Amino acid sequence: MENHQFDTMTEQMKKMMEPAARLNTALLEHMGKLAEFQMKSARTYGDMTLENIKGASAVKDLESLKGYASGQADFVGNLGSRIMEDFRTLGQLGAELKEDVEKAFSESSGQEEESAKEGTDKEISDKEA
Repeated sequence: MENHQFDTMTEQMKKMMEPAARLNTALLEHMGKLAEFQMKSARTYGDMTLENIKGASAVKDLESLKGYASGQADFVGNLGSRIMEDFRTLGQLGAELKEDVEKAFSESSGQEEESAKEGTDKEISDKEA
């Protein structure tokens, strides 16, 4: 009888820990996506800045300065577009994480209710036997 109760308790603990494991998995996946996004963004912004610096270093006279200055509007426009795109991507990543966390918690509450009912039913049937 004690063995059966121990097995029941072990099974209930496993079911109770499953949502935490799913949550940890979701968080780790999200952290991976976020790190990948940050690395890609850093590379993109670095490349953009490097190209801008190269353009500035090519300024030798008034004409090249005018050309560089007129290119700055494009640079700023591209930079602004990239920033907006990155904010949208971050918003999507945040929404995905929210969905994953909500899913883990909703499954958790359903499993806890089911696990408690199963444990109660088993205890009643054990007492009757």
